[in-house]
Amino acid sequence: MQRALTAAEEGAAFFKKLGAEGEYAVIRGLIADIYEARGELDEALRIRREEQMPVYERLGDVRELLVARTNLAINLMQLDPPQAEEAGALLRLALAEAQRMKIPEAGRGRFGNGWRILGCLNQDSPDERIFRMKGVSNILEILES
Repeated sequence: MQRALTAAEEGAAFFKKLGAEGEYAVIRGLIADIYEARGELDEALRIRREEQMPVYERLGDVRELLVARTNLAINLMQLDPPQAEEAGALLRLALAEAQRMKIPEAGRGRFGNGWRILGCLNQDSPDERIFRMKGVSNILEILES
């Protein structure tokens, strides 16, 4: 995983040097994914909040912003304790935007996981009972089981 991180950091430096903000933010998101996979959630959260989302907001890239919000929400639910209130707010924003844009992939992959989390935060669903039983330490593992 270290080689992937090093390669991604080099790619981010390249795009930053070119002044390609959008591409830089995408690569920083990949770097956040690597930190997430390594269990370094604080760094993943910092990158998403400070380096990725502000760029998408500035560029007006609504689709990438809603992806970043979904990823941030998933990371927030992986914390101990889970930050359900902030995660829910981010997911509601992302879901509203995805519905407005009629994004076809909104029910699949990380989007789908985010929407399932939102559903569980909003009602006492069977998934929410599973979250309580398992402790929500790894939301993706729970969603995929």
